[in-house]
Amino acid sequence: MARLDRLYNPLWSLWVFISALEWSVTGSDSKTPSEKHVDLGKEYLARGNFQDALEEFHRAIDGDPENFMTYYRRATVYLALGKAKAALSDLNKVIELKPDFTAARIQRGNVFLKQGNLEAARSDFEAVLRVNPSLEEARIQMESLHGIGRKKEDALMAFEDHEYPLTIDLVSDLLENHCSWDVSLRELRGQAHLAMGDMPQAISDFK
Repeated sequence: MARLDRLYNPLWSLWVFISALEWSVTGSDSKTPSEKHVDLGKEYLARGNFQDALEEFHRAIDGDPENFMTYYRRATVYLALGKAKAALSDLNKVIELKPDFTAARIQRGNVFLKQGNLEAARSDFEAVLRVNPSLEEARIQMESLHGIGRKKEDALMAFEDHEYPLTIDLVSDLLENHCSWDVSLRELRGQAHLAMGDMPQAISDFK
């Protein structure tokens, strides 16, 4: 699993700060039960208490299933917990409810990239750049996709040519720096380890 600090980005950090500030200055007497759960979830999130934040966002969504921001907040918690599949489901729901929500498209593109789904990532980053061509995060990620795709191709070619140490080096770089949730890359590296007779490393990648 990727280290927790890799899941953080400037957009997420800014959102946590704003959410915490908003919670501290907003009264709760006139709020609905769902809004109160959201406030509690934001408080827990600001403290880094992800599991309690997740429970509050579950309750908020149960009470108001059409609030796109609550799905986005819950997706943020899922990412912090390393639960990419659940986060992706929530981000899909956010974009279904509000297709022009740029932050969700960027975040979904980042998840696709980590999973190694480069075409889906490209689609999201392109959609963002069509609306805001100067958005740096989307532009940087778009520029990185070609190199990542080429390196994946090089790793496959190295494996086919029985260049197993090179395969392992290329795949390890991709997993550590770009596609940390790409199951196919882990399996490829496992096959390379297996071909070299390194059973413990192969088993580790196949887990």
